Amino acid sequence: MNRLGPPDFAFAALLLLTVLTVLVLKRRRGSGGRRLLAVGLFGGYLTVLTLIILCPLPGSPPEPAFVGDAPTPVLQISTELDLRGLLSGGLNDQNLQNLLLTVPFGFGLPFLVRRGALWLTAACLLLGAGLEGSQAVACWAAGWAYRSIDVNDLISNDLGALLGLLLFALVNWWFSLRPGPSGRTAAIGAPIAIGLVAVAVTAGPRPGFDPGIRYCEVIPASTADIDDYVVFEDHGVICLTSSHGFLVLFPGDQTPSVETSERGTLNVVGLAPASTVRAQAVLGNGSPVPAGLLQVDGVADWLVYVAPMGKAGTDDLAAEVSLFAADGSLVAEVSTQ
Repeated sequence: MNRLGPPDFAFAALLLLTVLTVLVLKRRRGSGGRRLLAVGLFGGYLTVLTLIILCPLPGSPPEPAFVGDAPTPVLQISTELDLRGLLSGGLNDQNLQNLLLTVPFGFGLPFLVRRGALWLTAACLLLGAGLEGSQAVACWAAGWAYRSIDVNDLISNDLGALLGLLLFALVNWWFSLRPGPSGRTAAIGAPIAIGLVAVAVTAGPRPGFDPGIRYCEVIPASTADIDDYVVFEDHGVICLTSSHGFLVLFPGDQTPSVETSERGTLNVVGLAPASTVRAQAVLGNGSPVPAGLLQVDGVADWLVYVAPMGKAGTDDLAAEVSLFAADGSLVAEVSTQ
């Protein structure tokens, strides 16, 4: 719930106005105070749930971090099942957060809807699909995937709602809050709870976050600079960071990349074998441009090169790089294609 702007507050006000409208209509139809309290609390919960799922509302699609990157897709769908950390990752684990988020739905729904255990269970099972579906519709309306559709979120949301329904059944059975199928609901929910514990124990804890492999967020005390980049080795990869983002180079991969620099120019960036003493790059049909070479602490066999290409003025972002040894012989010729 951070980075909220005026559109988000307007959306929240619209949702609250909808809840108030429902309460007024219920009051006019003769609903009592307890009924209105239940509707108000559940409506407030649904308002918060909707804001968490959909906000911050999207603006314009972001520009690619680097030149040549594919634009942000309209939908980003993850089908890789990973429920690790569900009961062992603490409150910072996303799976557990998604589970806790929907417990109030399963607990509160039976207070408002006088239906049987099977109907209530089906409603809880459909909740995850509804939440992920609403995110998909929002992404489609925005034109870019500002939210991801994740099967793990769907499962965690459904499990949370079912556990909330089980909690209602147990509380209802103990305190006799209202007539209802508490026994059947508990009979349905108990195996689900046992299955949840079994899945969490089997999956085990989520492995610790390793920031250097993918994100290069931990910058060591000793770094090197080339052009507009801060360069350092981290967890076996070479990280280049700038005000425009970061780039990870994997030793052994000589494929060059075309990047946007801090000055708004284009750079051809890549790795060269340690025997390289001179490098030059060509972008599109342009002229060869000399590339600077940099030795990185902790990486013995590879050098980083950066060739500033100026504004380039070309739509052809295919780059070719020639690497030369001290005797003038060609070490390698590599390209983006």
